[in-house]
Amino acid sequence: MPNIAVSIKDGSDLETVKQSMLDRINRDVNEYISSYYDAGTQQSFTGLYSKRDTPDALRDYIDPVWAWITGIMTYYYARKSAILAADNVLDCREIDWDFEAFTASKPDVSLQSILAMATE
Repeated sequence: MPNIAVSIKDGSDLETVKQSMLDRINRDVNEYISSYYDAGTQQSFTGLYSKRDTPDALRDYIDPVWAWITGIMTYYYARKSAILAADNVLDCREIDWDFEAFTASKPDVSLQSILAMATE
């Protein structure tokens, strides 16, 4: 979902523009990740991964999800830093982001498959 221009009245001060953009990118990153792995699925992955008796094969299966989310979050924090570092409203408004760029690298990992592996 490419960044859609944040609608802010002309004449807004830099801090208002920054806050609006920060709110938007935060919402966008959460919506993007949740569109593939909702909060319950993420919690299930974390719970299974952190159990001491979880087999290594199961952890290995989940690892690509962590790598994928880490890539997204690294990108998110870079864009967030750019927003925070903007010196003027025009530069700030020109910062964009596109989380859809990560769709092609999304791992084919599902909770259903993990639960099937856990019960084998």
